[in-house]
Amino acid sequence: MQLSTPPNDPQLTLIANASKLQRFTSLLNSLSLEKDRITEESQRVRPGRTCILQLPPDSQSMYDAKNMYNGINPHFPIIFDDGVKWLLRVRQSHNGYPPHEIQRFVVRSEVTALTILKNGGVLVPDAWYPRPLIDGQSSQPDLCYFFCQ
Repeated sequence: MQLSTPPNDPQLTLIANASKLQRFTSLLNSLSLEKDRITEESQRVRPGRTCILQLPPDSQSMYDAKNMYNGINPHFPIIFDDGVKWLLRVRQSHNGYPPHEIQRFVVRSEVTALTILKNGGVLVPDAWYPRPLIDGQSSQPDLCYFFCQ
């Protein structure tokens, strides 16, 4: 049995785009509130270096830069003073799935999997789970993220 593609409904497209912009606005607000902790934690992993977390100026800019989110989980550059670049990978739920209680475990499993692969010689990025999330010190408890190099 072959499923047919539903017709392109402009109204549904508008609703979906508005929903995505609303999610991005909420995410950027949370990241702005957590930005100092994120840069402090990045600098803790690389002592003696300073960095900046580059966030888009608004949700529309983020929406327009589709390579930033390429699906559900957006990535934001962290640029160190010596030119080293990391990515902040922010785990997003999709329509509430998985629930927030599970999100942290999903993020930890992503970091663990990347670490195991890296230690096994596979060419994958280094990954770190930030201490504020481990310690429960995040000012934004619904924000789940990790660092990739």
